[in-house]
Amino acid sequence: MDYRDHQRGYSSDHFWFRGKRGLIKVLMDLSALPAGARILNLGAGMGEDLSVIASYGTVHVVDKEPEALKHVPEDLVAEKINADICDLSYPEGSFDAVLAFDVLEHIKDDGAAVNAICRLLKPAGVFVFTVPALAILFSLHDRTLGHHRRYGRENLMRLLEPFRIERMGYWMSLLLPILALQRLVERNSTESNSSANAMPTFINSALYRVLTFENTLIRLGIPLPIGATLFGVCRKHEAVS
Repeated sequence: MDYRDHQRGYSSDHFWFRGKRGLIKVLMDLSALPAGARILNLGAGMGEDLSVIASYGTVHVVDKEPEALKHVPEDLVAEKINADICDLSYPEGSFDAVLAFDVLEHIKDDGAAVNAICRLLKPAGVFVFTVPALAILFSLHDRTLGHHRRYGRENLMRLLEPFRIERMGYWMSLLLPILALQRLVERNSTESNSSANAMPTFINSALYRVLTFENTLIRLGIPLPIGATLFGVCRKHEAVS
């Protein structure tokens, strides 16, 4: 969870965060990492996703928010670094996988960030990510979260030219009409609706089941036609001998 979400009162039990952890597990399984993989988790926030990620290898976490890193469980990570992605001093080819879940949209020069990620990966290393999709949904909510953009599939593919794209698709498809209506209302608002509001448990559970169903479809290779999030599993090109 992003530290800003924590400050707004969101819980890790919120359907979106639970559903996203399920998506992360699917994407990590699709990545086919080697045993004992060395993993760099960018924008780790408070570390809730580590309950999934840590089982896939040795995890190093990076976040720009020092307060967020204080909440990251020490027993799940090899190290915690307060830094900007583009300023990391790891040697080239240090990691088997770099993860960036809802991170690139926060970076003004996302091209430089992608190049930095590519440098940090070993040949045939994996870049796994999620980003907010559909520019038409950009609203005060995004600005409140510090987003510079939402992505379209085409401009995302151009951004990922240093990689071979193995899987790319949409997530949060079935709930898109509800989200779209909310975001379009916010476009003309001067107040963000980004604070957490109390949600009845049965509604939270029902929405989580919807996202779990989507995660199952993604695991089975069944593409969703559109959604509020784009995900990807990309592989760095192997060195030419």
